[in-house]
Amino acid sequence: MGFLSDIAVAIAGISRILPCRERGRAGGDAPQHGADFQAVFDTPGLSPYNAFEIRVGLIIIQVKPHTLKLMAGFLAIGLAGSARAQTTTFDTSTDTGLFPGWGPGAYYTFGQTFVAPGSGPTISLNNFTFYLQGGGQNTTIYFQADVFAWTGQLTGGGTTGQATGAALFSDNTSTYDDGTLKAVPINTGGLTLTPGQDYVALFTASDPTSIAKNGASDDTFNWGSSYDGDVPGPHGANNGGGGFVFYNNDTLSQLTDGSTWDTAGGQPDFGDLAWQASFSPVPEPTTLALGGLGGLALWLRRRKA
Repeated sequence: MGFLSDIAVAIAGISRILPCRERGRAGGDAPQHGADFQAVFDTPGLSPYNAFEIRVGLIIIQVKPHTLKLMAGFLAIGLAGSARAQTTTFDTSTDTGLFPGWGPGAYYTFGQTFVAPGSGPTISLNNFTFYLQGGGQNTTIYFQADVFAWTGQLTGGGTTGQATGAALFSDNTSTYDDGTLKAVPINTGGLTLTPGQDYVALFTASDPTSIAKNGASDDTFNWGSSYDGDVPGPHGANNGGGGFVFYNNDTLSQLTDGSTWDTAGGQPDFGDLAWQASFSPVPEPTTLALGGLGGLALWLRRRKA
């Protein structure tokens, strides 16, 4: 039953999958709970002791265990293909500029604002990556990677702009400073966001854990960016609709306490950070159910032919 229970969870659009024998015994002593109950046992050729009942709304379907496994297989294949086809990626990683001044010995917080893509009710942020170059101190620097909702102007050069609310994602991590420019990827585990809403992905060395581990380090990092020495800085077509933002905050709480970040406090627009972010659609329950049933129907039709 463990495998089939997992399948029941995976097919989110199906409200129930139960062994038919749990519904009562076939025959005259079976308890009657309405017409739908009776229909469960009227499927020709299936015994309530070797079949499973699937409910999709008011529809009841009886299938054998091997058929249920086939449905799950068709569903997994369909979802994998759909995710590959619809994955959205923001990418400015080819920007060759370097923007200095992040780390325990400089500004604590650098980030990139963006507008979540997609047209459905939700979208999943799978991961994001920034590109950092340390000063060659051959030491490990600790920081916190976060995703927050964002309010105000998405780029520098304005008068408003700050993170808001609790962190939607947070992970304490580190990078090693060997003096080379390197990708620092962050796996967000499929963070659910709302398409059309504004967010910021950032690294900060202002959290208590990072401050304690970094100690008296004065290490600073350059970040890959579109900044070329001129302002306003250029913005890439696939940057996510936002831009580079930063804040020389003293504490983590200052990121969301209503204070205006430095990029909105008289600083110019410095363009984008070099970054990447990958998004996938979150399938709706109805789509999941129809995908599984549709795949099964196609298989049965070909088998019959």
